[in-house]
Amino acid sequence: MTEGDHFSHIGFSGGHEQSIVAVLNGDYDAGVVWADGQGEWEDG
Repeated sequence: MTEGDHFSHIGFSGGHEQSIVAVLNGDYDAGVVWADGQGEWEDG
C-alpha cells in the first residue's frame, strides 16, 4: 500500500502544536496529535 491509495500527500509538521497551526492555516486538511498523559509533564 502506498500513500496514494488513501491520501494525495502525507507529511510531518514537526510536532503537535505545528500540526494544529498547519491545519488552521490550510496547509493540511487534517492533523493528528496524541499524548498518553503518563509520567511527569516536565519529562515530556
